[in-house]
Amino acid sequence: MIEFLVFLFQSIYLIYMFFFFKTQFSYSNGLDTTINRLGVFFVHDTGSIENKICGFGKVMAVITVCLWSVRLYLIQGPEFKGVLLKGTLVFDSICVLLAGLMNLNAFIYIVPLMFGELYFVKQLL
Repeated sequence: MIEFLVFLFQSIYLIYMFFFFKTQFSYSNGLDTTINRLGVFFVHDTGSIENKICGFGKVMAVITVCLWSVRLYLIQGPEFKGVLLKGTLVFDSICVLLAGLMNLNAFIYIVPLMFGELYFVKQLL
């Protein structure tokens, strides 16, 4: 039951922050202009009050919620715990690294989600 509540909170929070939350603050790591040159799919800041997540980040948010759903289902079976643990650690590491490199706003938004991920890692140990 607690796993479902953590999943539900994480999913609602991620979708809200990556699709609906609007701000005027855009944190930069200096790579923004380089990332924006990759194409329209990667532009995440036009200088106005808006959602600061690019199309790539939004697609990744949907993929993340889908993977969390699969993990929630599979965590019930002990035979999958090793694979789920490795998969969770690898996926979380990739997401944190990409967010940190591509969009600091996305990185800041996902930091609170790491507490839920730590809970799931503890459950999988």
